[in-house]
Amino acid sequence: MLKGGETMLTQQELLVELLREVNRSLGNHIKDTLAGRKIPAAAVVIMRKIMAEPGITVSELARKTGFAKSNVSGVVEELSRQGWVEKRGDPADHRILRLYLTDSARTLLAAIKADIRKRLGSMLSCISENRAAELVECLQEIHQALKQAGRKERD
Repeated sequence: MLKGGETMLTQQELLVELLREVNRSLGNHIKDTLAGRKIPAAAVVIMRKIMAEPGITVSELARKTGFAKSNVSGVVEELSRQGWVEKRGDPADHRILRLYLTDSARTLLAAIKADIRKRLGSMLSCISENRAAELVECLQEIHQALKQAGRKERD
């Protein structure tokens, strides 16, 4: 037993807790980087999804991101005003608006990615190359285990 009636965690439970903390910390550092550029995280998520699926609609974006359609619509309107998203009518059905990233949005996303990598790389520079290689191998093993578990759950 630990102080305060806590029980000792198994190695797997400790691993889960550490992964959650690392994920939370990474998310906070990414949000800080975006705040420095005055760009909401939701806008970046939406731009990345549009880049991955050019011609996606607002409804599809909402479904795939898990954001409310009204929130997606508002973000898309702002991105359009900023010149980062272009709306085009669907040639087969003019009632449907399709979304595309502009070149300036692609440039912005590349700069954001570089900023985040630089910031996180600087923070993790205290980890030696050999240790980083070991950690990468361990994280790849965890990633594979999670993918396999996900496939089993879907089957």
